[in-house]
Amino acid sequence: MNNVKFFNLLLELMVHILKLQNKAILKSVEELLTDLIGFEYTSDILMAAVLQLSETDADTCRWALRNLHDIQHLDVIEELTEFTVKKLIARGLMFGRDFSITSNSRLILNRNAMDALMAGTSTADSLLLEEISQVVESTFFKQKQNLTLTTPQIDN
Repeated sequence: MNNVKFFNLLLELMVHILKLQNKAILKSVEELLTDLIGFEYTSDILMAAVLQLSETDADTCRWALRNLHDIQHLDVIEELTEFTVKKLIARGLMFGRDFSITSNSRLILNRNAMDALMAGTSTADSLLLEEISQVVESTFFKQKQNLTLTTPQIDN
């Protein structure tokens, strides 16, 4: 079997597993594939499955994105976040002013950043973006910028 056929077979398997929306089965298959073909290739299969589902099955895609943190392949979320950050920067937005990232690779966006991100975005991409981001009022970013560090005074 050539590499493309093998990849497509595993992709089809992962899509079907994700459609079951069963964390235990997903974790078992993920661990088995990691043992058989390696962590990185399994991550690639999982990423491709999530991207395919974003175009074909929105509910399953949402479930997958909300439940991937329970398995080793959190890097799928990190890759989506990294892609989105590059897109935001390319559109002239600034980290810390227009958007921020949480410790679990979720984006926090002000309304301008979300509007810029969604402009010209496909339905599939907007589904992915909605799942990895949240919009907050711009006052959050203004307050963050106005924070100053002070040295505590010690009285003798």
